[in-house]
Amino acid sequence: MDIPSEPAAQPRRLSVGFKLGAVFLLLVTLATGNLYFVGKGYDSIANVANIINQSGQLRYLSQQIAFQSASFVQEPGEAARQSKLKVESEFKMRYASVAREIAQLHPLMRSAGDNLEEHLEHIDKTWQRQHIALERVLAEPDLAVRQAAQREVVADAVVMLSEADHLVGALEKNANTAHRRVNFIIYLVQALA
Repeated sequence: MDIPSEPAAQPRRLSVGFKLGAVFLLLVTLATGNLYFVGKGYDSIANVANIINQSGQLRYLSQQIAFQSASFVQEPGEAARQSKLKVESEFKMRYASVAREIAQLHPLMRSAGDNLEEHLEHIDKTWQRQHIALERVLAEPDLAVRQAAQREVVADAVVMLSEADHLVGALEKNANTAHRRVNFIIYLVQALA
């Protein structure tokens, strides 16, 4: 007795509707990913612009300390100390904000060899020297010693200005590079779609 063999299963063919649905789903996924990436990329570029602004504030505050130190030489009293504390407090707050923001930068926003951390370290070292010299401006009883310390404050302000300019320049370069990268990815995704 022969058992009838079952016919071999024909490979299932995908319908045209299924294929169109898969293509549509792929395009929607690419478009959604592109929109998400573009949004994140441009938010990060805007964040770099904010860091540049904060770095500019560091320059301004360092210069303000130098200008105020000239009056501190003549009148190193409690009012001068309060003014110094206020400006130094704002400087510390801005510096901490810049350092935190740079540490959190997306890798897409960074360029190889941008040395952002090195620039921050130089700003911090210059700030420490300026702070110590400013303390001497306010604490020394001898006018000649206060004047010498005030010249150190001014010299450090010039160095700080240069270091902050280097930081701003590196951040601007990073922002331009990131902008080109984001645009490239946008065009690439559009070409694929």
